[in-house]
Amino acid sequence: MKIILVILCCLLPLTANAAEQWSGIKTVEKIQVMNGRTFVVFFDSTVASQCTTAGTDSVYIASGQKGVNDVDYQALLSVFLSAFHTQTSVTVLYDNATSNCWTKRVEMVS
Repeated sequence: MKIILVILCCLLPLTANAAEQWSGIKTVEKIQVMNGRTFVVFFDSTVASQCTTAGTDSVYIASGQKGVNDVDYQALLSVFLSAFHTQTSVTVLYDNATSNCWTKRVEMVS
């Protein structure tokens, strides 16, 4: 029996604007934590051609971007680290109007 585990950051607004879309199923390959409460997640395949800041296979998460606060940042980092460690697939909601492809939601799917 296939179990689907969905983890959403429910503290974030539930509506997505026209520039936001879901990535499709991805596997986390690498997580780069940076200064200023920012991290980058790299996946096993392309997210979108416009995600050019760190590469088309990556998205950015930062406190202060796309409605993400410090609590959300910590929750998102925990979910991505868990997905990386367990090799659980994810899908992310990202902003395709920026080259950083800022992300504010993630779902884990196994």
